[in-house]
Amino acid sequence: MEVNRLDFYIGLSLAVSSSVFIGSSFILKKKGLLRLASKGSTRAGQGGYAYLKEWLWWAGLISMGAGEAANFAAYAFAPATLVTPLGALSVLVRYAFFSNFIFWKLLIRFFPHFVTL
Repeated sequence: MEVNRLDFYIGLSLAVSSSVFIGSSFILKKKGLLRLASKGSTRAGQGGYAYLKEWLWWAGLISMGAGEAANFAAYAFAPATLVTPLGALSVLVRYAFFSNFIFWKLLIRFFPHFVTL
């Protein structure tokens, strides 16, 4: 099957954006849940539903849906041999965002005099 150059780049951009959306969705949802835990809300595993009122959790869920839709659309434009491996990129994006988040938390905690705002 012949894929023209424009379709290839559309599929590539959809697959990469899908990875960014999906990778960041985990971080957004986790930050929302951590915010609720710091407020003392009942955890979801214990029968709580306060996460449904947290806008960060919803932003993460919507980001996940947008990423999955972009991934689905990418298969229409680019070959599966390109789109499927780029799905693993979402794991790298997730850990890149998470490591940046953890880096600043640790820097502020252990070296507060280096951080000036």
